Amino acid sequence: MRVYHFIPLEYAIDNLRNHRMKVSRYRDLNDPFEMLALDLSRPDVRDAANATKSEFDRRFGLICFSKNCSDPVLWSHYADKHRGAAMGFDVEDENALEIQYSRARVEPKFIDDHDGRRIDPSVGACLTSTKFINWKYEQEVRVVMDLADTYQSGGLDFFYLRKVGRLREIVLGHRSELRPSDFDTLLAPEYLGVRVWQSRLAFGTYKVVERLDVPAYEVPE
Repeated sequence: MRVYHFIPLEYAIDNLRNHRMKVSRYRDLNDPFEMLALDLSRPDVRDAANATKSEFDRRFGLICFSKNCSDPVLWSHYADKHRGAAMGFDVEDENALEIQYSRARVEPKFIDDHDGRRIDPSVGACLTSTKFINWKYEQEVRVVMDLADTYQSGGLDFFYLRKVGRLREIVLGHRSELRPSDFDTLLAPEYLGVRVWQSRLAFGTYKVVERLDVPAYEVPE
């Protein structure tokens, strides 16, 4: 599955030089309802949902992608107002968690065991992939990893780039200060087959498309 990670240009360059991707934590995501899609009308459900979110935040990290690199809103929100880049990866389907969008809250379901009362695992899995329908424009896909498989640098969590998937594209925003040819020393020979291309705003639609008068740069396979 081809997916795109939108990012300011300086961080994209840092990723390439250091062969890594910054990992997000659940507590830092921009959706205030993250992991809280349950119907929280009851206090016991609120307590259980907050406990589940805290547990996921302690144990797991994630990197967020979109299936779409042509939406100008994504570029505005996540790629430094079109000055950044979109890094396109081929990710194995079994490692890609696709977000489902809904207007309705999820009905709570519990199980009782030796650890006490807790949210049923099937519902917990649903919480990791359910967001309010107004986020649908993102067409979000996530790669989730155990924090034990990450490493810290400067107080941030990182995951090795090669473990995310295979890097195939770097799309430069139409306001980017760099051009595809500037990536020759950054990419070769470590990123075989990666294609760097310049985007522009489409003339007849509200899309971001390739700027054909600026030659793309590609590292040979």
